[in-house]
Amino acid sequence: MKITSQRRNGSQLQRPSVLMMTGVCLDRQAYYPAELALIKDEEGEDNAVLSLIMDDQMQTSPAELGGYDHIVFVNDQALKLAGVSQQDLKEVALTDLSAECQNFLRRILPLNTAKRQTVPKGMHLLTSRKKLAALNETQDFQLCRHPLLIYSKRPSQVYDMHDFLYSALSTGNLFFIRSAKLIPALKRRGLAKAYSPEPFRLKLIAQSKLSLAKLYLKSCLWQLLTCVLLLLLLVSVLNYQASAWAQLNRAKLFALFTSGYKWRIILRPAAGAAALAAVVCFLAAAVLLVLYAESPASLLLCQFSFILLYTLIYGKLLSQKLKVEFKRMIGRKG
Repeated sequence: MKITSQRRNGSQLQRPSVLMMTGVCLDRQAYYPAELALIKDEEGEDNAVLSLIMDDQMQTSPAELGGYDHIVFVNDQALKLAGVSQQDLKEVALTDLSAECQNFLRRILPLNTAKRQTVPKGMHLLTSRKKLAALNETQDFQLCRHPLLIYSKRPSQVYDMHDFLYSALSTGNLFFIRSAKLIPALKRRGLAKAYSPEPFRLKLIAQSKLSLAKLYLKSCLWQLLTCVLLLLLLVSVLNYQASAWAQLNRAKLFALFTSGYKWRIILRPAAGAAALAAVVCFLAAAVLLVLYAESPASLLLCQFSFILLYTLIYGKLLSQKLKVEFKRMIGRKG
């Protein structure tokens, strides 16, 4: 698009190559992120996605946005990936927008359309009840909560593709991206839930069983280490408490310690506590892995919180039980 941006960084661009598309010679940027790719927008092309935030390419005011948080170029594939249906969309006329927003669109859109019109045939202005993510100037996916959508089913027939596409590239952004690469890219940006929120997590798990197994293995190894630390923690705490309890009857302290009763009482419950923690953690990991498969950090945080809570509760109950047991053993030795 011929959208001039004060944030445009031309120093990052490489020498563009030439791409033939629908009979039009297009400038194509040689450099783009590995997870995205520039593709053609031709009839029958299933993975052509138009997803671009227009207002992020220039300086805009809230008045020019007309009460919307963003103005976004989209096509059918972008809406499909976002899980936006016809029932979620509502068409608005150009005259329904605020005067500032109308003037803004009348100034910008004719520069980018093939017929130099503001809203040519094949273009529609829509609003969506659902959120969707789109590419911003820095090639990041940004969540648009209440956007004004500039929809075109066949972008190559509506826009002046040479100027429109090259201008999008020259701002450091991409205009067309592959659908197969879009979901992983959104996942890395933390916006995966914006697209197909219901089946996405289970679909992701089903498609990456090997990665899931590796993550579960790492989680189990981490839990084993945690349980060992838990065992040492319980032993140290209970050993300290046992020594304090034994001092209640100093005359019988030597006989209790030399007989081995102290460690017999401490180690057996502590080992049982650690074993129980390991079993429960392994089972909990499977559930947590499904819930937090998108974020291993969240998984580990949940597991750490569980271990800490387990130590506090079970350690307290165990210490009370051992207190009674020590008193009983001290009385028996007397």
